[in-house]
Amino acid sequence: MIATLLCIGVVNPQSSGLGGGFIMTLYNASTGRCQTINARESAPLGATEDMFVNDTTQSVYGYRSIATPSELHGFWTVFKKFGSGKVKWARLFEPSINLALHGFPVSSNLAMQLSDKESLIQAEPTMKEIFVDRATGRVYEEGDIMKRERYGFTLQLIANATDPVELFYKGGMAQTIAGEITENGKKYVTRSL
Repeated sequence: MIATLLCIGVVNPQSSGLGGGFIMTLYNASTGRCQTINARESAPLGATEDMFVNDTTQSVYGYRSIATPSELHGFWTVFKKFGSGKVKWARLFEPSINLALHGFPVSSNLAMQLSDKESLIQAEPTMKEIFVDRATGRVYEEGDIMKRERYGFTLQLIANATDPVELFYKGGMAQTIAGEITENGKKYVTRSL
């Protein structure tokens, strides 16, 4: 299940990925029990109830709209608590890393989402770097081969980490995340992660 969700995060970034979260229900056939993992993203420490009152678009677009991601923490919890022990953590990442580094065909849904948000993507350098085809200067279209190399390298670091939660939420990745968000106008501290 983790490997599948990682793959969705690569090929459907509009729906899933390390910057978000999930709710997972697990069923144990031998015990007949269900358990739910709530790994949904949450508001960062600096959030207030009225922070978007004067401009509701900021709750959807831009750096102020970014929540604290929980996906990786949820994956690690599921792996440690419910994993069979037969598959290594790094192995779960291999197919997704391969797709990110070597490319995948853009689906009709991703192409539609990119087209709908093209002006926003073109205006934001980080988004433009990811979702604009350098050859055409336009967002990727259905069937185009899209690579997400930086995301693939990030997945490699997480896959090979002894403690991926420490790396992502407190280590070097946390510093990078907080730094980029703060640099773009929103005070964000690593404690939020």
